[in-house]
Amino acid sequence: MMLDNEHGWASIDFIAAFMIILVTIPGIIAIIEERVDTANRVQEIAEAKVLSENIAERIEMVCSGGNGCSITYKMPPTTANKSYIVHVNSSGVFIRFNGKMGSAFISPVKISNNLRYDYNVFMEANKTYNISNIKNEFNYDCIIIKQI
Repeated sequence: MMLDNEHGWASIDFIAAFMIILVTIPGIIAIIEERVDTANRVQEIAEAKVLSENIAERIEMVCSGGNGCSITYKMPPTTANKSYIVHVNSSGVFIRFNGKMGSAFISPVKISNNLRYDYNVFMEANKTYNISNIKNEFNYDCIIIKQI
């Protein structure tokens, strides 16, 4: 009889342990999913930051090259597998996608898509742009960003 009682207790211990495992596993899975989602969001923001830094670097290279310096830059088709749009003005390069924003700052310089007074330029995915340093009519350096 004593053995039967011990086996009964072992069965109850097994059932209790199994129930505890069933309760804790969904919590652990939820924590893991949240961590993976956070890592994916950080990766998306990092890719946007890298793209904005690449464009800012090209603008700085053209600025330091002086009058007549130009660079051709091909925009990638996506960033973090999402469509995006880049806004460039005299204070920096800003990329917006999927409700997120990446930015990179540049030296203060006039930015335009022509020699007029348009100081905001929008660059689209999968297009090629010419970034040039040109003197305007007032003999100031102006960075011209044109789609080619």
